[in-house]
Amino acid sequence: MQVKVDKFGRMVLRKEIRDDFDLVPGSVLDVAETPDAIVLRPVVEKEPLRVKEGALLYTGEILDPPMDPVEKSRADRNKFLLGPYDHI
Repeated sequence: MQVKVDKFGRMVLRKEIRDDFDLVPGSVLDVAETPDAIVLRPVVEKEPLRVKEGALLYTGEILDPPMDPVEKSRADRNKFLLGPYDHI
């Protein structure tokens, strides 16, 4: 297959190729240069959830510092029970 590069450096990949590699608008391609070729590879984002031994495992990045589950439960309970009186 041959494609033309336009004056802005763009080229169009056939729909069949885009479908085969699940490329949609906004997909990212890694461009590698070898002495005799230009290689395009789709950048596949790793899913943050995966199944391991029958359980869901979160492999993503934790954005906030984790709160102790016991402390969170206490804080939620106190907020619920005390409501507007939590400043006393």
